[in-house]
Amino acid sequence: MDDRVKNLLGLAKKAGFLLVGMEKVRRGLEDKKIKFLIIANDAGLHSRWEAAVLAERSSIPYHFYSDKKTLGAVLGQASLAIIGVTDENMAKEIRRILEGGTGPMVPS
Repeated sequence: MDDRVKNLLGLAKKAGFLLVGMEKVRRGLEDKKIKFLIIANDAGLHSRWEAAVLAERSSIPYHFYSDKKTLGAVLGQASLAIIGVTDENMAKEIRRILEGGTGPMVPS
């Protein structure tokens, strides 16, 4: 896992900008709180499908990344399949890194 993503997820957790787990993410998507969704590559087939469909219905970008154990460890849990980022700027920066961007994000 990219150290930049680890650091940003840690900061987002401390700031209260994350929703974790399917139920919280589902509510966050329905309430339009989530700006970006991270889904573990090894999440269950139904969970991956449901999260992707809900994100697409809400026009929320998402990315399949890492594995449940690694995502969980970053946030102090044993395992974590789905993470919703609720802060727009944090979501943009994590998304930029995951999609292969280089250098820091320049504010618009």
